[in-house]
Amino acid sequence: MTRFRIPGLLRYVLGHPRWAPALARALWRLRRIGWWRRPPYLPIPYAPYWDFRTVTANGNSDKAPTVREVLDAARWSVRQSVGR
Repeated sequence: MTRFRIPGLLRYVLGHPRWAPALARALWRLRRIGWWRRPPYLPIPYAPYWDFRTVTANGNSDKAPTVREVLDAARWSVRQSVGR
């Protein structure tokens, strides 16, 4: 499973806090269903689903998304009217 570049993303959000709600909303939409029932008890994406989303976005599941790609996806997610 690819991983976010969390330190770079956190640095960006600390410098641009107006994007924090968009990122939080996008991550909430990607959460694993029933996340509260299984460790680590965090609303994180389900690994196979995250790999699928990474492949459809990048064509390769081994390439971690850049901060810019994560932000673009979060902005796109917020513009969508259909939620989970």
